[in-house]
Amino acid sequence: DFLVPATIRVLIRLNEEPSVSANWTEPSQKLLELSEAVRLFWCTERFGDCYSQRAFVRHQQELCAIIGDRQSELMEFGGEEEHVCIALYRDGDALHHSRAIAKPLQGLVRRAWPAVAPSSIGNEGTRFHYEHFWQHTAELTSKIASSYLWLRPMTLSYPIVFSPGGIFA
Repeated sequence: DFLVPATIRVLIRLNEEPSVSANWTEPSQKLLELSEAVRLFWCTERFGDCYSQRAFVRHQQELCAIIGDRQSELMEFGGEEEHVCIALYRDGDALHHSRAIAKPLQGLVRRAWPAVAPSSIGNEGTRFHYEHFWQHTAELTSKIASSYLWLRPMTLSYPIVFSPGGIFA
């Protein structure tokens, strides 16, 4: 319940920052989509009894396909080489999904805004150091505010792939 909202807040802040190139919006959007797919995957798992078996399996397959696609697209920023859904079902280890978000987030922040990037990720590669990020962005934000630089407008959006009937398009 912490991982996805905290990750999305980091991505939003990263893309609002005037000193960060707009070239990072596309990989940020892909990481947002991956994060949301992981969140929906675990919601489906948690409430699996509410679905018919057929609907549950179809939903999980669709989410795993999206997760795998985004995982591949974000590989240049780090991450698991093995599809995380396969690893989860094989090992029964949910940390594969955490790593699938933490590693590319670390790599993206390190490349896009090195001044605030944590030096490493914790908990055996499963957790981005959010506290470090926020501490350092707060320091830089106070400098920006004193120089009257403004944040860029929001460029990320809710992933259309998860938008029922395209209402968020």
